[in-house]
Amino acid sequence: MQYFLSLVCWMGLLFVQGDQNPKPQTLTAAEAQNHIGDTATVCGKVVGARVSKYAVGDRGRPIFLDLDKPEPNPTFLIVTWAEDGKPAQPEPAYLGKHVCATGKIVKERGIPQIITTKSSQTTVQPEEKKDEKKQPQ
Repeated sequence: MQYFLSLVCWMGLLFVQGDQNPKPQTLTAAEAQNHIGDTATVCGKVVGARVSKYAVGDRGRPIFLDLDKPEPNPTFLIVTWAEDGKPAQPEPAYLGKHVCATGKIVKERGIPQIITTKSSQTTVQPEEKKDEKKQPQ
């Protein structure tokens, strides 16, 4: 009986150990409000993009990306930085595009958001190719 209980305990530890670094779940901007404190990937359409007036230490000025609804009440907010630390023009890079950010979901001023620490946490998703209808020749 003791052998059986030891085996069960070891199997339980192996199960827990194998699940310590699961891939973060992917959420829509609207779903993120129910996952405050979780680490996840949140995706949505950028409907507003702007650079802060103020720099944050030596990281430069953060870029704010409003997902699904524009400021003052975006559904979700991504706070990220330009890769090279130079002032960014976020509108052409992000506006109207489907963007995902991975990190811990927090709530600041009533808005769920991810504040990235590396530019690699924010990715612009490739546009879906639409089927082109062939014209008769």
